[in-house]
Amino acid sequence: MTPQNFARQMAEAQKAIDKFFDSDAPRLVGELAVSHFKENFRKGGFVNNGLEKWKPTRRQGVAAGAAGKYGPLLSSRDNLYRSLVYRPSVRKVTISTPVSYAAVHNDGGTVHPTVTPKMRKFAWRKYYEAGGGNSGQEDPPQATPWKQLALTKKQKLSINIPQRKFIGASAELEKKINRLLQSHVDKILKR
Repeated sequence: MTPQNFARQMAEAQKAIDKFFDSDAPRLVGELAVSHFKENFRKGGFVNNGLEKWKPTRRQGVAAGAAGKYGPLLSSRDNLYRSLVYRPSVRKVTISTPVSYAAVHNDGGTVHPTVTPKMRKFAWRKYYEAGGGNSGQEDPPQATPWKQLALTKKQKLSINIPQRKFIGASAELEKKINRLLQSHVDKILKR
């Protein structure tokens, strides 16, 4: 092989690598990252140098009710889980979720919902569904919080949401991304 042929092949390989990093790599990395972050939901914690388990939710401790069978941040609808999206652009990709409450779950914090008449009506319904209001009998423990919500004089509540990080920097994800990119660059160079 002459030096001119070698230089031409190297220029072609560099052009192919640049094209890969400009268009294909952001899409592949986005798919990989979304898959990795969805796996966090299934494992019930954040994977970064090992699994950091999430604090269990109160509904998981309740023996009765179908909602208790789902893990933290999961439900029958899986709105947060399904909302993870990626947006590829030239040499970068953005992973995000349009769900308004995602940030408070990911970072933790306090929310202040307004107590509305509709919320009070819902609380009374849940109170009766939980077995409360039977005359001559003491209310079951699962009915008490619903009665307290229905009778509260507060206009705003303060609810502390513990951090349940599901998206962010992860050593395991970086390793997966590096392996993916290296394998594609190797394929380009072997051509």
